[in-house]
Amino acid sequence: MKKRDAIRWLGFTTASGMSGLPGRIVRALKRFGAAWGLPDLNTRLSVEFSIRMRRSLGTARVRRSSIRLNQLLKKPENRRLLQETLCHEAAHVAAVLLHGHRVKPHGPQWRQLVAKAGFPARTRIDPKVVGGHVPAPNRQRKRYRYFCPACNRSCYKSVRASHYRCAACLSSGRSGKFIVSLVTEKAAA
Repeated sequence: MKKRDAIRWLGFTTASGMSGLPGRIVRALKRFGAAWGLPDLNTRLSVEFSIRMRRSLGTARVRRSSIRLNQLLKKPENRRLLQETLCHEAAHVAAVLLHGHRVKPHGPQWRQLVAKAGFPARTRIDPKVVGGHVPAPNRQRKRYRYFCPACNRSCYKSVRASHYRCAACLSSGRSGKFIVSLVTEKAAA
């Protein structure tokens, strides 16, 4: 792929309704660049979709001039949201190119760029707006109960360690050794 229109597809498989998506991204970057006085913006940026993004729709790496977008934005029902997220992240890079590295991430310069592109300058989006939900991680968080049999105190940690000791028992000269057991999330609450 040529450098001038660098778009990488991580975890991308061709599906119906996806034709023309790379072209739309390049055209959008050209449009944003023209509005912001950076006609070569699309040649300076690389855009990739990530299957690993779980909590956000996009992120900009300003020093690398790269944008990473959530895979859910590839869905046809999220076209408008894709444009807005792309604008949001491209504005971060453009703000630095135009105003230097001391610019605040969502400061007035960034807000002005997003408004020039015709989008609201917002930093949060209601999850209901996204077609399809951002899947939760598959692993369940483990909690361990540390119980001191000498003083009947207990505490909960997310890390299992055999070297933890009861501070109250240690200060009174006892061993302070805990009995560690795995508990469910509700039992720890």
